[in-house]
Amino acid sequence: MMTIKLFPSNVIFCLIPVIAIFPVGVKILSSLNPEGINILLNFLASSLQPSLEPLVIESAVKGLKTTISIAIITWTLSTIIGFILGFISSNLFWESFGVSYLLPCLIRRILAVPRSIHELIWGLLLLQIFGLNLWVSIIAMTIPFASITARVLSEQIDCLETKELIAVLNLGGGSLQSIGSTILPKIIPITASYCGYRLECCLRGATLLG
Repeated sequence: MMTIKLFPSNVIFCLIPVIAIFPVGVKILSSLNPEGINILLNFLASSLQPSLEPLVIESAVKGLKTTISIAIITWTLSTIIGFILGFISSNLFWESFGVSYLLPCLIRRILAVPRSIHELIWGLLLLQIFGLNLWVSIIAMTIPFASITARVLSEQIDCLETKELIAVLNLGGGSLQSIGSTILPKIIPITASYCGYRLECCLRGATLLG
């Protein structure tokens, strides 16, 4: 008589963490605060009928200007710094100078530290040093955003075709001039849409930290 052995599918093991939803859901339901729900409902009702008092409107406009200013300054700084760091952390950049891959690899490992820390944590740390001012939020967002932009840009640079760069280098062109004439025109259109996305991230971060 043939014996059939049943083995659990690998998909089942992937679904095991879903079990945590049940105790978490029970804990959330048991910890509901009716007063908090009332506050949330009042907030939603107030958002549908905002106050039109001059003082409230003036304060809102001032806060909006501050948020937008922080976002634009942060986006500009993080884009410029990230663009520079993206080039010097790419293998292709140093390859044109005849430098080993160890240097760009080391730079990428170092940049992994600031981008792994959330901008809110950077803000809390810098707040202890510089106190309460607008530059704290700008620097707190610029540090991780520039590192993230550098990572994306370096990966895009290393994926580019290098035939033109090699040809210009073989003709006696300088490394920086060769990169500027062959790599830079290709990488700008590729990163333009990503920089637009980073502006959106800066607006969200400025809303939180501004």
